[in-house]
Amino acid sequence: MYGSLFYVLPILAVIAKTVFRAVLPLLIGCMIAYVVNILMCFYEKGYARICRMAAIAPLQRPLCMTLSYLSLVLVILILWWMIVPQLLSCIRIIATDFPQVLELLCEWANEHLQMDLGMGNEIRAWMNEPFCWDTLIAKIPRLAKGMKTSLEKLGSWLLIFLPGLMFSFYLLAAKESLLRMGSSLIDRCFGVFQGKKIRYVLTVLNQSFHHFLAGQTIEAVILGMLCTIGMWILRLPYAAMIGCLVGVTALLPVIGAYIGAAAGACMLLTVSPVKALVFLIFLTILQQIEGNFIYPRVVGHSIGLPGILVLAAVIVGGGAFGIWGILFAVPLAAAIYRLLRPSIN
Repeated sequence: MYGSLFYVLPILAVIAKTVFRAVLPLLIGCMIAYVVNILMCFYEKGYARICRMAAIAPLQRPLCMTLSYLSLVLVILILWWMIVPQLLSCIRIIATDFPQVLELLCEWANEHLQMDLGMGNEIRAWMNEPFCWDTLIAKIPRLAKGMKTSLEKLGSWLLIFLPGLMFSFYLLAAKESLLRMGSSLIDRCFGVFQGKKIRYVLTVLNQSFHHFLAGQTIEAVILGMLCTIGMWILRLPYAAMIGCLVGVTALLPVIGAYIGAAAGACMLLTVSPVKALVFLIFLTILQQIEGNFIYPRVVGHSIGLPGILVLAAVIVGGGAFGIWGILFAVPLAAAIYRLLRPSIN
């Protein structure tokens, strides 16, 4: 028996991997449709409130769906426009000025902290090392191979993403009929009584993910705006870019803003270590205000999960599945907590 399992398990793993690759565009389409549906529900409520004429009622779904996709694309383009040019400029500054900054830090540590880091001479030798064309030419084949691999990966992801995007259009256009079909199928397979329980579990999961995504997005926007405004008041450079970066990383619960803080401090370190220190102090204070006043009102009450369980979900989810685990662990834990709370009480 164990010998047959030894031969069967690799075959099952290959089959599972093949099936996952086949359905991956559909899974991506479902995720895109779920996110866009949050915007579409908001637009449809506004449309129904403003446009009460029966003649234009059939336009509600296509118009709101188009607005939802355009809004998502517009947000991505705005973030790209605000972050990428300044990020490239910052990388260029880091490439040219960071050795001098590091040497100054080593000299300051030697003078004031009585610490011999032993790096000043190495940095100075690296800065004075002559440019060698032979070394650059020898690296060209490796760079070309890496670029070819990157383009191949980009093409494969586009072949997965574009069908998924088209599939999300069809999901949103016929979501009511699909929900009715799914409900009937559940009743048919599991019976009316068990089907009711299954639908309740799915409803709780949907509400938890919906509230988490909406609340986390609003909280990230608020934190990014406050960070940008505060940096402008303190006259710190790269205010818009670092504010957007902190807002984007704040989509990751609990640890996201600290990732943005570390990246922003590294950028400001190329300008002035004092400004980097001021930024870290400012963002620490802002994080305390946000964590105690903004996050509980915007996200905490919406998902109904205690803070200690949020932190535990982030640690376990991130350790098991990385970034995706951090994103999905909190709403999943909130749904489980809501389902088990009546029995626990």
